[in-house]
Amino acid sequence: MADSQTLIEFDPDSLTLGEMEDIEEASGLGFMELVEQFDSQKLTVQSLKAVTWILLRRDNPDLTLDGVRDLTIGELAKIGGSAGPLDEPQTSGQPD
Repeated sequence: MADSQTLIEFDPDSLTLGEMEDIEEASGLGFMELVEQFDSQKLTVQSLKAVTWILLRRDNPDLTLDGVRDLTIGELAKIGGSAGPLDEPQTSGQPD
């Protein structure tokens, strides 16, 4: 997954047509409906999962939509329209 310094930013203008299509398929919404949800900060979990998947998939091409389900709300707290760190969950009791 992303390292602890990865910045996630949802900028609809940076998306490819393929990414927009994938977001529509994964969220069940038209792309502009999803952008309106994002702008109003009233995302459904399914929409949040779709956007997160597309953005993280850029650096992690093997990431699946189901793989995003393991992320916590704390890890996603900074995605809501502005850039921020996405911390990788610790896999051991000791920090690296």
